[in-house]
Amino acid sequence: MSTVVWPYQFLAPEARGNYSERQRPVDVFGRSLGRKAAVLNLASGREFVASGWIVLPDGTNDPSDFDDFVEARSGRVDTFLYKAMRARHRQIQLGALGTGDGSTVAFAFSDGTNLHKFLDADTLLVYVDGTLQTGGGTDYTLSANFTDPLITFEAGSTPANTKAITTSYEFYQSVRFGRDDFPTRFMTSSADDDLNTQEVIRIQVELIEDSPGARYAT
Repeated sequence: MSTVVWPYQFLAPEARGNYSERQRPVDVFGRSLGRKAAVLNLASGREFVASGWIVLPDGTNDPSDFDDFVEARSGRVDTFLYKAMRARHRQIQLGALGTGDGSTVAFAFSDGTNLHKFLDADTLLVYVDGTLQTGGGTDYTLSANFTDPLITFEAGSTPANTKAITTSYEFYQSVRFGRDDFPTRFMTSSADDDLNTQEVIRIQVELIEDSPGARYAT
């Protein structure tokens, strides 16, 4: 998985038809490749899908930047990270990380429950028995690891026996493009229509959460 973060802004979800997010059920994935067919049962029961429009140039990126981003991912082949616009698809509130025993100082996110691995470290809040802890080496340190972050408590801040450790944060989805041909583009003038006016490109994009087994079915 690539840890490159999606660099574009979808049009606001408040504008009807410009953006949507949904969780769709995924029970079986089928694919044919080189005259071979495969049907895989996925480990994940639902996958996140975002659909919407982006407008370029947006002050930072030009249409050619989008084309380069797609080409660098080989269309739908490689994944990247995307943070959903709607809170319910990007936030964990007081997810269980573990329980103190008076001696354990390191707690991996993969050991907890109700956690997502691709967190935005800048949004992380850590609580021990409901009390907010201070990061940056005061009460704990956080590994710089997208895929399985590790919280290590400092001496003097080791969670006592039976004390619950919980976390709140925003996270990224690991996604790929739903399609790589992007056939629908609208071009409009950004000002008076003359030869010196930069055009605005409106592109429809679908992002689909990466699912176990979906990439290499044979």
